[in-house]
Amino acid sequence: MCPIFPHPFGYSRFMSKRNRYDYDLVILGGGSAGIVAGNVAGAVGARVALVERNRIGGECLWTGCVPSKSLLHAADVAHTMRHASAHGFADVEMSRDACAGAFAYARRKVEETRNNDATEKMLRDFGVDIFHGEPRFRNAHTIETPQGDIRAANVLIATGSSPAVPDILGLEEFGYLTNTTLFDLDAVPESIGIIGGGYIACEMGQSLARLGAKVTIFERGDRLLKRDDPELAAVLTETLKREGITIHTGAEIVEIIMPFDAPGRPPTPNSGGRGASGSSVAIVLADGSQHRVHEILVATGRKPNTDSLHLHDIGVDRGRNGAVLTDGYGRTTNDAIWACGDVTGAHQFSHIAEQTAKAVVRNILLPGSQKLPLHLVPYATFTSPELAHVGLTEEKAREMHGDSVHVLRHRFTQDDRAIAENNTTGLVKVVTVGTLGKIVGASICGPRAGELIHEWVMAMHHNLPISAIADLVHVYPTLNVSNQRAAQKWYSGVMAAPLVQGALRTLGYTPRDASGL
Repeated sequence: MCPIFPHPFGYSRFMSKRNRYDYDLVILGGGSAGIVAGNVAGAVGARVALVERNRIGGECLWTGCVPSKSLLHAADVAHTMRHASAHGFADVEMSRDACAGAFAYARRKVEETRNNDATEKMLRDFGVDIFHGEPRFRNAHTIETPQGDIRAANVLIATGSSPAVPDILGLEEFGYLTNTTLFDLDAVPESIGIIGGGYIACEMGQSLARLGAKVTIFERGDRLLKRDDPELAAVLTETLKREGITIHTGAEIVEIIMPFDAPGRPPTPNSGGRGASGSSVAIVLADGSQHRVHEILVATGRKPNTDSLHLHDIGVDRGRNGAVLTDGYGRTTNDAIWACGDVTGAHQFSHIAEQTAKAVVRNILLPGSQKLPLHLVPYATFTSPELAHVGLTEEKAREMHGDSVHVLRHRFTQDDRAIAENNTTGLVKVVTVGTLGKIVGASICGPRAGELIHEWVMAMHHNLPISAIADLVHVYPTLNVSNQRAAQKWYSGVMAAPLVQGALRTLGYTPRDASGL
């Protein structure tokens, strides 16, 4: 008798359902979510197939995380060389032409990562059958592929997302770049206009500026990085401005035109070739101003890849921008169809795609259910300084908890390691609630913020009070000491409490202002 299904009737019904199909699970998409789902399902012994329309590895490997962080690194090297005198060396002039190899470097790192990656072999070792081509639903249990139809008891949609392109007059005609085509460039554009003010705009904007391009960012909202803490986003924004990036907020783009003095015809739309030819376009704003650029990078968010799946025909509802609607467990409005990762439209990060994939596979294949791990979502913008966040911002915390909110800050200008490395821009900011210092959020703008944030993720995940970080021994001198110093600011509030002040006086002490601790 099967230990998972101890009742004979339940076991026989389970086996009968399995025997009706070729697979227990078919996964649509071979990106971060699909790969993890395939490995987990294969590891437990399920019959699994994976259908990928393009290349195994998904957005993160080919056109997202790996090439963007490689370009950021190359640009950081160029910036350091250009400002080497800040570290005791002679400055090195770095022209646009000298920086052109950064794109080839990024492509090379993609190939190195791919060659070092045994993803496809691992999937096959776990018994996952891999199909290539565009998948389509014939019905809820049948997937059409170029290699033939496959039938499954359950289907997991993990088809990811693509760049969302705004409907701007002239944009398609004159061409533009996205993160999927930016890394195909072989030369640094003389100038580039970036539409959007999120993390892609900031990361690529800073990279291109450090490589020698004149960068202008156009954001419709009133500030960059609207999901981040305003105080820390402002620190990063000022850094970008100091590095020569022009930022227009409240910028509504109405049209893209060819300037009257620009010779020749526009390039093929989306070719990414305008910068090398010297031709340009003008971005026209609602206020009538025109901004001439040699390239346009669209960084206005992402849209789920669902249009070709014919989901309406099988009763799977979609929401905003075509995102697949799911419950808190990953199930869609069709009981046999599940979804996770970018295609659901929420928390479009590779690390969240991986975590939700594990939970959804568990819910599909095993009895019981597990809520998707979306209550604690850390993320980072990998600019210099980096900007990382988890939990509530100060603004959201005050809306929810009012006067019980306490904010603790420690600036990197007071961190010895940051001083030693001449990298002191930014601060650690922690939001707590109540007299015991319950941690409800943390934001870091500064060096290695993407690494430093994990201490706060761990503390919040295990519901540790702020004193746990304040009292934990940290290696000196490391940047992590700034986390501890921020946490220790909580004690200044404890010391200022009337009860503590009275107790100290009773013992004969004269307490002093502890805010500098």
